[in-house]
Amino acid sequence: MYRYLDEMYPNVFLKKTKFGNVLVGNDAIYYHTSIRNTMMSLFSCDKDEVDRVMKAWKMNRPLLKNIENSTNPDVLVMAETDTNSTL
Repeated sequence: MYRYLDEMYPNVFLKKTKFGNVLVGNDAIYYHTSIRNTMMSLFSCDKDEVDRVMKAWKMNRPLLKNIENSTNPDVLVMAETDTNSTL
């Protein structure tokens, strides 16, 4: 199911905003009910399982953010992650 979602919606990502992380990308991703029904018929599973898979898939999408003080608000970069490195 993850592979199906990756191939059907490759341009979906999370955008970091001051209100939290927002899912952005293909317009079809907002039609949760139709995607759920399609996946239920394709994979012969119940609604709860599809919802669980979709939630996990959404949280594993790349996290992008706007460049601070950018003159073009459409330019996004990968959000920095806090890591401890000894290099």
